[in-house]
Amino acid sequence: MRYPASEKLEIIRLVERSHLPAKQTLDRLGIARPTFYRWYDLYQRFGEDALVDKRPGPRRAWNRIPDDIHEQMLEMALERSELSPRELAVTFTDIKGYFVSEASVYRLRKAHDLITSPAFIVMKAASEFKDKTTAANQLWQTDFTYLKIVGWGWYYLSTILELQSILGEQSIPILPIASETPAAIFQLGSFQQVSDVLFGITWGAEDLPAAIGATTSRNEDGSYTAPYEMVRALTLFGAHAAGVAAIDTVFPDIKNLDGLARYARASARDGFAGMMAIHPAQIETMNAAFSPSLDEIALAQSIIDAFSNNPESGVLELAGKMIDKPHLDQARKILEKAGL
Repeated sequence: MRYPASEKLEIIRLVERSHLPAKQTLDRLGIARPTFYRWYDLYQRFGEDALVDKRPGPRRAWNRIPDDIHEQMLEMALERSELSPRELAVTFTDIKGYFVSEASVYRLRKAHDLITSPAFIVMKAASEFKDKTTAANQLWQTDFTYLKIVGWGWYYLSTILELQSILGEQSIPILPIASETPAAIFQLGSFQQVSDVLFGITWGAEDLPAAIGATTSRNEDGSYTAPYEMVRALTLFGAHAAGVAAIDTVFPDIKNLDGLARYARASARDGFAGMMAIHPAQIETMNAAFSPSLDEIALAQSIIDAFSNNPESGVLELAGKMIDKPHLDQARKILEKAGL
């Protein structure tokens, strides 16, 4: 049975207001729990409009690159043939205001036979430096080794050493995109072993579909399909298990700031500490979503004050609701995030 959006919203409101557990309420209404929670997730992420059933029609990949953008990418690839796929993706996104991934640029070049073999320069190495260095911040002047880091790509060692010279004794913070291959998914719980060098853990939904032959990672309404929601959740829990920041993936529609705000608020609600940006115009919206509101700060302070006034109590009542240690822990985190 199909329900109009208005009835779906009314059912959501009934469940939210019901004094019974959600399961009992849904059983009385005759609504399957998976169906209800799918509606509720769409409503939480995208608002009331997402509850409207889509009319049947030919399926189209949500994140397929439009033909006009494809032509612009090809034109830039021909004009800027000296750029790597990563550099070209960044340049295109910055100039055209439309996000494309490095993998998309690579596939475009490969399809049009624009991938060239890398040029190699063979130089004879001396047994030692003629002008010996005495500090880390001098190494970039003399060593420009081009090396491959397995699972990451090709990098100039000079860049790494220059960053190290800025950080001093601190280790270089690493934010791995930990979901680029099927094998990587099964390692998301293993980052505790290297947590001391991590800034956080994030994930991506662009390269993984290509790795397994999927046509897209999203439904027609823009939400992630079930396999990629699972990857997002595993990244979230893997980061928290390692004791580092969980960082949500990018929101590729640069000009859709309302959609970005909804997605960022959902990320903060789910337990992500932040998300990756692909354009400076997104930063203000993201910061607002991940910063505690004044109401949240006030409630957190009330919880802390309540336990401070009753240090021997494990469970208290506040504004007619039960609060216990998990609420106290969450309140401390909110104030810490707010810098208080």
